[in-house]
Amino acid sequence: MQPINCIQGKNYLRYIVKLSDGNIVEFSDNTRTSRKEHWVICIPTQIGCPVGCFMCGSWQIPFKRSLKFEEMKELAEYAIKQQSLKPADSKNFYISFLGIGEPAHNLQQVGQVIKYFHDKYGCKMVISSVGIADNCMELLQLVSYCKIGLQFSLLGFTDQERQFSVKPHQHLLSLTQIADIGVEYFNSTGNKCYLDFLIKENHNGKIPICVDSLSRIFSPKDYFHFSVNVGAQLGNSPNYKPPQSEVADKLFSALIMAGFESSYHRPLGVDNGCGIINQTIH
Repeated sequence: MQPINCIQGKNYLRYIVKLSDGNIVEFSDNTRTSRKEHWVICIPTQIGCPVGCFMCGSWQIPFKRSLKFEEMKELAEYAIKQQSLKPADSKNFYISFLGIGEPAHNLQQVGQVIKYFHDKYGCKMVISSVGIADNCMELLQLVSYCKIGLQFSLLGFTDQERQFSVKPHQHLLSLTQIADIGVEYFNSTGNKCYLDFLIKENHNGKIPICVDSLSRIFSPKDYFHFSVNVGAQLGNSPNYKPPQSEVADKLFSALIMAGFESSYHRPLGVDNGCGIINQTIH
């Protein structure tokens, strides 16, 4: 692995490296306040992404292949070695599989990495999926075994909207299926399933009806946590325009009123979106 560049933001470091076969990947080291309090290393699972979520800048990077266990392990350990702080010295040290790529398309290799860091550090980990139907039971078994965080990125209020938000031939789980997995996950781990909802401008005016629908699907409500994602422009698709903040405020308020535990997911920096390497390398 050959380091190429390191982009430094207020609360993050974004590393860009070249792998042994010449492919270029990015990964990040994030914090909210200080790494001693909160330290998150976010690594990719694939080179490029075959899913093509409508708002994500990863669509700019042609999909080439999935990353191997040794490559993902090396990325995370490289980020750790750049700091004088050890993972055990951080109150909240996480390794997150939220970078470029869809973990459900690379579960065998991702599973090896998760088990490796689970055994080495006993650290907290989070895996995020758009809800690919393939291997969904293997995903549930993996997160339940290690009791790691499980997040689904919801690209819309309906199954049809979500399906239109990704490339053709990507078979997504239905919202009802995601809810069923969330209930199983809670029962086996005691942890809430995170639902990262990307709000769009055209959701304005539809929020009360749609939140009512979500309330019927995602039950018991105590088993789920909704994160309202307002997105960012740089690092995402040029066609994606983040909504006005009042639209996100309406959704957040409606979810709270409906009885869901909810939070805002705000980007750490405007230049911290996936796919940024196309704007810094090519």
